[in-house]
Parts: sequence; C-alpha cells; structure tokens
Amino acid sequence: MLENTTLTAINNFYNSAREQAGLPQLEKVGTVALYDTATMGVTFKNGTNELSTTALTNKFRDEIENIGVSKFGDSQENFNNINTFVDISRKTLDLTKSLLKPESSISQEIDNYIANNLGGLSESQKQALRFFTARRIAFQFLTGFSD
Repeated sequence: MLENTTLTAINNFYNSAREQAGLPQLEKVGTVALYDTATMGVTFKNGTNELSTTALTNKFRDEIENIGVSKFGDSQENFNNINTFVDISRKTLDLTKSLLKPESSISQEIDNYIANNLGGLSESQKQALRFFTARRIAFQFLTGFSD
C-alpha cells in the first residue's frame, strides 16, 4: 500500500513539474525498487513479481564469466582504490555492453520483466532501466558482492 501511494505521489509531482516546464506528462515516471546495502544489488517490485540484480548475477555467474572480461569477485579488494578506478570502470562498461546484447540471457530476463510488469514506460525509460540493471549486475559480479 505504501509503495503504491508513494509512487503515485512521485508520479503526480514529477508530471506537475513537467507540465510547468511545458513538457508532456509521462504515463509512468518510476518503479518501486529496493537497494540492498549488503550486496549492492537492486530489486524491482511490481506486486508479487520481482527482478533482482543479485539473483540474476548469481544465476548467470558462469555466463558472465565466459564473456572473458574478468573472474567473479576479482575487484572486491580494490573497487574503491583510485589507482584501479579506470580499469574497473572499463571492465564494468565492457560487461554491461555484453549483458545488454539481445542474445544475453540476462538481457532477455530484463526485457521480459519490463514487458510483463512495467507497462507505460517510454522507450527511453526502458533503455535507461536496462542499462541501470545491467550495469548494477556487472558491478556486483566484478566485486563479488552478490554472494
């Protein structure tokens, strides 16, 4: 109940600001998500349906490792070190791009969740959600935080 009330309030507020700026309203401006500080993962919820970056990272760990960018958890000890920032950022981007390919199992799961649970999103909103989700999975894999 609280989730729906909060999301409705955010939707109304955001669309009011868009209207004042002379922009068209969006059918849907957000979705309910839970950020897990232990795993650095995100779980999207729509009623009883969920999409968890932690669950996807763990489910497809072998597939992600087979991409060849890195081994699971290789960046756990140095992800916050300034000297490795560029290297980890490159690996995160490389993994994200691979995870977003249409043949990727993760990409298919993300697309299925969006199609079946998040009606009303514009194409650019769907693209942003795909990228955010794949990037979060890539980071969880590199750091091993999904364990």
